[in-house]
Amino acid sequence: MPESGAAHESAPVQEPVPPPLRGPLHEPAPVHVPVPPPLFAPEQELAPVHVPVPDPEPCPEHDPAPVHEPGPAPDTSAPKHTHPNSTRVNIVLL
Repeated sequence: MPESGAAHESAPVQEPVPPPLRGPLHEPAPVHVPVPPPLFAPEQELAPVHVPVPDPEPCPEHDPAPVHEPGPAPDTSAPKHTHPNSTRVNIVLL
């Protein structure tokens, strides 16, 4: 038992150690595959070649459309069947 008032060394405080970043549940990072260099450097690229496009051949004249003959005259003797809700009633608000 130390004497009263005697200075004693305090135990060093141990900081918690973080768990390892890679554990059994983590897979190793994939190996990076380098990207192949471009085939041409920007200064070596060729200017686009303009290829002239020939004018399209004129479309041959089509036969004229046949003249439409008038059909039979509509029958106006019988009234057309309409839905009961199709008639619109205008309500005048005073």
